[in-house]
Amino acid sequence: MYVENYEAPFGNLILNCSELGLTRVSVGKVAVEKNHPLLRLAKEELNQYFRGERQSFSVPLDIQGTEFQKKTWTCLQKIPHGCIISYKELAQKVATSKHCRAVANANNKNKLPIFIPCHRVVGSDRSLVGFAWGVEVKRELLRNEGVGGFPTPSTHKRENTFIK
Repeated sequence: MYVENYEAPFGNLILNCSELGLTRVSVGKVAVEKNHPLLRLAKEELNQYFRGERQSFSVPLDIQGTEFQKKTWTCLQKIPHGCIISYKELAQKVATSKHCRAVANANNKNKLPIFIPCHRVVGSDRSLVGFAWGVEVKRELLRNEGVGGFPTPSTHKRENTFIK
């Protein structure tokens, strides 16, 4: 395994990769880095993303998870940059609307936030809920994509599947 630090606008991240691709993005900082060309590519693409120059990523991902998780994460990658979707809507795309908890759990198990954009999933009332790095980081990621104006829970009803 290879590991490098990355300084995001909201704090320090740790990037991990295998020979096959990026395996994990987490909050924190490591004392000793073990460099790899894929990590340099990931850092370059993150820099472009945070400058508003990149809307999707090309760095290979080495995704590990159950079939249901992988299906959920594939759907997450199809949410356009600058758009959001509710957990219920995502569940309908993955299986049925009855699978909201399973989809939320798969989002929680996503080891590649930003690259697999789980931050684009919000509550049915368009409120910011359920992000491992905290709601404020989720808000910043969405602002970076041009999405803002989030209400507190239960104060706004959504009309569109994808909202800019």
